[in-house]
Parts: sequence; structure tokens; C-alpha cells
Amino acid sequence: MERKTMILAVLYVLLPLLDVLSYAEENLRAGATRLDCVRANELCQKEQTCSTKYRTMRQCVAGGKETNFSMVASLEAKDECRSAMDALKQSPLYNCRCKRGMKKEKNCLRIYWGIYQTLQGNDFLEDSPYEPVNSRLSDIFRLAPIIARQYDSVIPGYRNNRQPR
Repeated sequence: MERKTMILAVLYVLLPLLDVLSYAEENLRAGATRLDCVRANELCQKEQTCSTKYRTMRQCVAGGKETNFSMVASLEAKDECRSAMDALKQSPLYNCRCKRGMKKEKNCLRIYWGIYQTLQGNDFLEDSPYEPVNSRLSDIFRLAPIIARQYDSVIPGYRNNRQPR
């Protein structure tokens, strides 16, 4: 029975550690391509093509909510708007996210929704303006008391060896 206890203890320590490491690896991979929207906007403003396309896209949607092209009527202008939107999908702005509690969070959210409302239509169900959080780790700690109760019957004296509540 002591061997089972040792295995459980090792798993209890290793699972959260592995989860944290995989989350860190995921952040490193995503961090190479994903910026916060404030920083992405600053980079876009410094680059002539991105800045021009961003301004064009904003002018295209400034006319009203009925249609993305309400401000422009001609086919050439519609093509220019589509071209600007497609070009922005290749810029850092397209993949940007915000961080909860960041210094310029409101500005970041304004930039995020301005871009995503245009590029993704009004389909916001799948996207979040915030970077994903590691929820698996918190799930493990919430499940720990449940798992411990299950081992009360499997490991004799398990509850007696734990510290009192």
C-alpha cells in the first residue's frame, strides 16, 4: 500500500508541473507570432503598408453598421476595402490579444474589437480578446479533495495520516 501512496504523491506533484511546462511551451510558440494589440498597433503605424491598409480599413467601416462598405459605392473602392482587410490578416494586428489587467487594457480592447469586428464579421462566439489562461492546473487542484476522498477506502489509514482540518 505504501507503494501506491508514493505513486499517487509523485503524480500529484508531477501532473501540475507538466501542465505548467506545457503551458509555458505553448506561450513561447504563440509569443513569437502574437503581440498585445497596443504593441501590434504601434508596429503597424511604423510600417507604411500596414499603416495605410489599417487606415483604409477604418475608413471602409466608418460609414455605418449596415454594411462594411457603406462609405464607398464603387466596385473599385469595395475591392480596395477587401484588399486592405486581406492585407491586415497578414499583419501582427490580426493575431493580437490583450492581457487582463495590462496597463493599456481599454485601448487594447478597442483596437482588438475594431479589427475583429471588421475582419470576422459579427461572429464573436469563438474568439476572446484575451490570451488563453491555463485552466487545467486549477482543475487539478479543485479535483484533489475529491480524489483524496476516493483513496480513503482504498488506502487504509489514509485520512488518519493527513493533517487535521
